[in-house]
Amino acid sequence: MSLDVPRAPVTVTMIRMLSLPNEILLRILENLEYKDVLTCRETCRTMDSMITTFVPLQYTIELAACGMLDGEGGPHTLDVHERLKLLKLYDEAWRKLHWTEYSDLNHLVGRIPPPQRCWDSAGAPLGL
Repeated sequence: MSLDVPRAPVTVTMIRMLSLPNEILLRILENLEYKDVLTCRETCRTMDSMITTFVPLQYTIELAACGMLDGEGGPHTLDVHERLKLLKLYDEAWRKLHWTEYSDLNHLVGRIPPPQRCWDSAGAPLGL
């Protein structure tokens, strides 16, 4: 025997939720996981617009897309706008393999010893 709990239609629930002040609604969204934020984005144009224009939520989504976590607990010297900008630059550099720093290793030629053969306990070279 299942319990049939009456539920309000989705449109009524969404209208009630959207009647909240934006500040409260954004605070609620900030406490959701990124997957839930993405789901909310798909519910209506108003939510999509609200989420895509609110930088802290964009930062949360971009962090997840990059497979990274925010450095919680430490003091942030950069505001969320700057962190989002740097995260996007980092992601683009990885996708395009565009490095910002190159190192010339020619100065190490002749200084690195040649690889040595490894010997097992019986005195025979390994890998033969």
